[in-house]
This record gives sequence, C-alpha cells and structure tokens, in this order.
Amino acid sequence: MREPSLRTSRLLIAGAFVAAIVIATAGFLVGRAGSPQPNPAVAMRPEPTVAASLPPEQPRILERGDLIALAGRVADTSASQQTLPGDVAGLVGRRVELAIPFGCEGPTPQNVDASLSWRYDAERQTLRIRVSPTTWSMTDWGLPAPSAVASSAAGPSAEGFWIARPWSSFESCPEKPGDAALPATHPATGPDETLAVAQFREVDGSGRPPRSFDVVKRLAPEDLENSHGFRLKLVGRLDKLPDGRPVRCIQPKGREHRPICVLAVAFEELRIENPASGDVVGVWSIGRASAAD
Repeated sequence: MREPSLRTSRLLIAGAFVAAIVIATAGFLVGRAGSPQPNPAVAMRPEPTVAASLPPEQPRILERGDLIALAGRVADTSASQQTLPGDVAGLVGRRVELAIPFGCEGPTPQNVDASLSWRYDAERQTLRIRVSPTTWSMTDWGLPAPSAVASSAAGPSAEGFWIARPWSSFESCPEKPGDAALPATHPATGPDETLAVAQFREVDGSGRPPRSFDVVKRLAPEDLENSHGFRLKLVGRLDKLPDGRPVRCIQPKGREHRPICVLAVAFEELRIENPASGDVVGVWSIGRASAAD
C-alpha cells in the first residue's frame, strides 16, 4: 500500500475543515428559516398632555394711578372732540381702591374749613380727623337736571371728594419738598381742583347735608406720627353716569383751560390710614353708622 505524501495529507485536512464549515452554516440558515420571527418594534406615540384647567384671571383692582390715567384719557379725547375709546364703558363694575393723601403740610389751621382735615390738641392730647364729602348737582357736571318732581326737593345729587395732586400716582404725601418747590416769598395760588371722585344718587328730598366722618382719639404727643400726613382710602366699584360711562370731563372755563373730570364710584367702604405707622385710624361701611377707631 502506498503511503500518502505530506502535501496530500494537508489537502485532505483543509478539505475536511471547509466541509465542516459549509455544513454548519447550512444548518444555521435552515434552523433560522424555520424559527418564528419576532414582531417588528412599534414606535409608541406619546399621549397628548392635557393642560390643567386654570381658573379665569380676576380683573386687577383699579388704584390711584390707574384712575388718574383713565381720567387723563377721557380728558384728552373730550378736549380734542374725539370719540371716546369703547373700552372705557366696559370698566363699569371694576373694583376700585383710591388713596387720597391729605394733611401733608401739617395740621389744618383753625380758620380753614377743609373737607379733609386733621388737628392735634396737645393740651388735651387728642387727635381729631374730619372727612366731609363735597356735594355737587347734576348740572355742575353738565349732566341733565333731575326731573320736575325730583328737582322740587332739596339735596345734592352727588357726594365725593376732590383728588389732591392728580398729577401724581403716589399714595402718600411727599417726604420733603422737591427741586420744583419755589421759595415761600413767591406768590402761590390755591390747589387746582381738576379731578374728583363722586357717588351719584337719586335726590331723596330729605334736604339733609352729607354725612361727615369723624375720628377723635386720645394720643400722647410722642405717639403722634404724622410725618406723612394721613390718607383717605375709598373702596368700591366704578359706576356709570347717565351716558353709561364711568368718567365725565367738562371745560367750564373754555377750551384753553384744563378739563375738569369726575369719576363715578359706588362707595362701599371708607378708611382713614396713617401711612407712617401703617395703622387704620377709622373705617366705615358706607350706609352704616359704625366706625372702628
């Protein structure tokens, strides 16, 4: 028998190895074809996010700066004989908190009858504050006079207050005179009354004067903090005049003079505050005779 050569042995081994690989590969492919294939991955869509239900935004309270700006808009359009913006009438019913500083220069002199005044009796150690509304008739604001039946009865048709320093939105007295203040020797004029706030009502025929709001409080001199005067705070809602608007401006002295305006407000509460201490000196619910001192 003939012995195989070295070269022949190597060829036989290599051939056997290749055959084994072919058989293994074929078996793998056959097995894979017969096995169940997994389902393709399905991309999941994120569920839509439902926004939380938010409560409706409440209207912002109209404060001193807002009311002065509102009156300025109406004065501008009225003096220019332009159409008043439609959103002005839509403000009727909005909440109002109007601050009117008073007594900024110190106690009211005894010989002065002011609608907003305060005095201090050092001997009796007594603080007295008086708030007396101003009265107007309908014709004072260029509005139709009451009917013949109502006009026969005495009594005001509007009660309210002049807003001091209506060019400033600050709710307290100035801390000190500014650079615009002139020396005391310069002749001065009285304060211009160009913006008022009033509650319009039907004439009841009683003829009674408007009610005043008084505070009498025992107070030691060292406890009297009046560096910022006092502040009248009127709380209520914008009301409407006969023309359906909450503001009216007139020019009784002619077109070259600044308009005089009135804000119609249904008063609900009246407060007297001390800005320096933050104390509420007196509070009244309009229509009631109660006060907290």
